[in-house]
Amino acid sequence: MRRLRFCPGGEQIGFIRWVVNAPSVVAPFTLAIVAAINALTATSFGAVAARLSRRSTGGGHALAVGALAAWWGCMSTLLGLQALEAALATIGVVSLGFSTGIRMLNGPLLATGSWGLCFHVLYLWTGRERIALYIAPFFALVGFSYIASVVLHPIVDLIPSSYELTAVYDPPLEGALWTFVLAAVGLPLIVATTFYLVLVRKLDQRDQRRRAMLASAGILLWVGSGLVIQLSGEPIADFVTYTAFGMLAAILVFLGYFPPGRLRAKDAPGNYVELRRGVHQHALRKNG
Repeated sequence: MRRLRFCPGGEQIGFIRWVVNAPSVVAPFTLAIVAAINALTATSFGAVAARLSRRSTGGGHALAVGALAAWWGCMSTLLGLQALEAALATIGVVSLGFSTGIRMLNGPLLATGSWGLCFHVLYLWTGRERIALYIAPFFALVGFSYIASVVLHPIVDLIPSSYELTAVYDPPLEGALWTFVLAAVGLPLIVATTFYLVLVRKLDQRDQRRRAMLASAGILLWVGSGLVIQLSGEPIADFVTYTAFGMLAAILVFLGYFPPGRLRAKDAPGNYVELRRGVHQHALRKNG
């Protein structure tokens, strides 16, 4: 494992030391593989977001479908930034300022994406769009808390390992605030995805059941394992969570929204179907 030591001369801005010129150190080759996998995963999530964004919703479901598109779009952007950071590290382009900036963006991306998924699932169960406003302040707090954690625990070093570009924080990234961030992001997503999975048995058409089952299983595997493994703080844990499980989730989600031609030919036509139980007074969009 090699540690990147940054030469003096970086600009001090508040709590964050922005280093302009970092020494050229090439990270391990395996990090390039990780960057490629993350890029493919980001592309898969982005394709799903683009498909949802292009669909004409009608029936007053635009906000719910757009919220789901926001989830996939934010996760695509987050993983894309991680892939870019890892790819640059493999050719010796490493900067505290760039890495700090990415982590600053992670807060709004995670908060917006989590809001989108949680609202989408709540809407499927209740049919009430106003829930989007009710839960927004909580996820705004999550985003600000994430940014505050980065500011209060600035990155002072970067260590390229076989699996990631590990950031060293001073003081260490721990304590009540960071624990709140982890729990506030992970737990609502796990609960929302579990309820999303329960919807499978309430759908009439096979394509909808397949899509809901694959998407929810992929998200639950990725987010659930991430919340547990993240607590260990080991690079191999991050690799398993964000890379391996992320790629598996991308495959499941992609197959759900872009099935092979044989499966797609058997899908039932139509734009909307009703959930079987009468307590759900709204329609579930076929491609949502």
